[in-house]
Amino acid sequence: MPVLEWIHGITHISGNKQLWTITSRALAAKILNQLISGKSVIDFTKRKTGGEKKDVEYDVIGVR
Repeated sequence: MPVLEWIHGITHISGNKQLWTITSRALAAKILNQLISGKSVIDFTKRKTGGEKKDVEYDVIGVR
């Protein structure tokens, strides 16, 4: 059975910690690729690409 969501612990720059449920396969893959490459700090932004709620794209960059 394929994974439908990925739960990841997030620590914001402010120090606040949260658990996020990531259901976007594209976002999960981008974050995982950065973690595999050794990055521990990841910056990402979300952009609207259309009129629907799910019409978004994520830019993910490993910082360190």
